[in-house]
Amino acid sequence: MTFNFQEYIEDQFDPKPQQINPDQVSINCINPDCDDNWRRRRKMTVNLADKKAFCFICGEKYNEIEFVATAEGISKFQAMKIVRTSAPKRTFGADRLETAIKTLFESPEDTESSIETESKPCLFPPWRRIEPGTPEWSYLEGRRISKDVIEHFGLVFCPSGPPTGTLCPECSIRKAGKRCCPYSGRIIIPIYRDGKAVAFQGRTIYDAIPKYLFPIDQPFESELYNWDHARFFGTLIITEGVTSAWRVWERNYHNVTATFGKSLKVNQEKMIKEESRINTVIMLWDGGTLPEAYAAGLRLKSHKKVLIAQLPGDLDPDECPDTPDYIEAAKSIESFDPLTVAMSKLA
Repeated sequence: MTFNFQEYIEDQFDPKPQQINPDQVSINCINPDCDDNWRRRRKMTVNLADKKAFCFICGEKYNEIEFVATAEGISKFQAMKIVRTSAPKRTFGADRLETAIKTLFESPEDTESSIETESKPCLFPPWRRIEPGTPEWSYLEGRRISKDVIEHFGLVFCPSGPPTGTLCPECSIRKAGKRCCPYSGRIIIPIYRDGKAVAFQGRTIYDAIPKYLFPIDQPFESELYNWDHARFFGTLIITEGVTSAWRVWERNYHNVTATFGKSLKVNQEKMIKEESRINTVIMLWDGGTLPEAYAAGLRLKSHKKVLIAQLPGDLDPDECPDTPDYIEAAKSIESFDPLTVAMSKLA
């Protein structure tokens, strides 16, 4: 069902039509700090055509998303999901993963994405929910990864071995007569596209090598992390890895995605260029990767406004304490001299 702003106002706020302008109605101010609320004098004007509101007492202005966020007491990101009902429905944690896996085996539906992907099921290793008191919880807590990140991104954990009677489809090593899952002891990080889990990566919580493990037959390099949510913003922030995306997301930049490395792949480039909602791209790669960020930005420059945020030294967004300051100070790609960029590697 499509969200209708006029119906929302009529159902929730008992509006009074204005005689001068039929597109405008008067309601009580939704700002809880407004002095007009206790008098109930309907000093907030809502323009149903422009989907904007203004209070003559407190002076607060709201667009459609801001209005819903304030009225419902939710974040702007959550309000956006209500208003733009074409965005994927948000579920949480392991429940989100269960839902996403289930959709893999249902009949495919038309989506807004114009990028074609294989419909091959994404086979996950055995996993359990991440709960307080477990080693994986302590690991994430030690890295200051919050419960909100676990829930939003659907993180789960592959325990030390598959349950009795089951066989991980990725297993290839046999030890002591039993199959050994290569993802044991790893955080399982699902990668979603159009609400479906299309790939994943496993991040070890110990000292295993490699640090990140990807299934060989899954096209994770053709995907963008958190794309289902980030694509609905006008500005897209691009990081290298998922942990950097988590940290930026925690700082209320929900328009963040990750490329799984310091390169922009062909399909990733196509996804960004074809998303009409995105008009600005901010390259937020690790410090010391200016040439790579610059090269990736040049490929997007013909379709989007491109900015580059330079972090100091070799820091990444997960380590830098003031990443938001660097995001806000991002400079246009045109302001970078190609020779200076090339020489930065020698500095």
